[in-house]
Amino acid sequence: LFDFMQKFGRAKEFLHVDFGTKNWREVAEEYYNLVQKILEHPQEMCSKTSSSPSLVWTILLDRYGNEMSSELLLIIRTVMIIPLGSAEGKV
Repeated sequence: LFDFMQKFGRAKEFLHVDFGTKNWREVAEEYYNLVQKILEHPQEMCSKTSSSPSLVWTILLDRYGNEMSSELLLIIRTVMIIPLGSAEGKV
């Protein structure tokens, strides 16, 4: 869990996401709990995202979005709009 929290903290800084007064560690713990839910049935997520790994974020929002805090929604939406590689960022 410690390593997970460290990585989430670095990602938050890299993405320049501001959670206002909410502690980022609470959001990281919420995300960790979401990952644990997914790991209960990983084959379902893998089969739905095998053709497009970036589709995982859309599926997460569709399936669990109503259970997420606005802060976690913010970071997931931020990740969704960032290009995965330099080729995708070119115009």
